[in-house]
Amino acid sequence: MKRAISLVATVATLSVASAAAAMEHTVMILPDAYFPQVTYLKAGDSVRFVNASGVQHSIVAAGSDWTLGPIPNEGEAVLEVS
Repeated sequence: MKRAISLVATVATLSVASAAAAMEHTVMILPDAYFPQVTYLKAGDSVRFVNASGVQHSIVAAGSDWTLGPIPNEGEAVLEVS
């Protein structure tokens, strides 16, 4: 199953970040939602998607700029923000 995810906050907050300031954020993939729904990211951060939806899952950015997956049920995938 593919769902579009909009990380509008990514575009709004991109800035030059040092490796020491990089953070890892976790987003849970649930059956009908992502938690949290909004994540504020900076360049150098990463997002760990944890699939707790019960099915294989792919994530497609709004505008299809990037895709991640398929992520198996109870699997994880990491997206590096540049």
